[in-house]
Amino acid sequence: SFILDVKNAFPYNGEVALYFLNENKAVIGSTTSTEKIESALYGTSITLNNVVYKTSTLEFPISKTLVSNINAIKYVAISTTFDSPNPVTGVNEKQAIQEGAFLGVLLKGNFNLMNKY
Repeated sequence: SFILDVKNAFPYNGEVALYFLNENKAVIGSTTSTEKIESALYGTSITLNNVVYKTSTLEFPISKTLVSNINAIKYVAISTTFDSPNPVTGVNEKQAIQEGAFLGVLLKGNFNLMNKY
């Protein structure tokens, strides 16, 4: 699986998809996560500059087909659809963006490889 660690200081939740691209940047596979990037409005972490953020960890399963094409993957594109729910009502509405807001992402892999002789 692939794991995306996200630090989000924006007041938006996000649904994420990963697209795997070959050397010509053509899509050769994709996967989505059942988890969402969580809004900073739910955050409790604070930077030295008093920017509130929320940390989310999203896991992306990969298919056997994608694993068989792993050597062809040269790029990964991350696509996100954001919404801005009010933390009390859950209804999407305009939210103020705090000064210094950021979105930090780190994509990691979690693989068990087996050699067959």
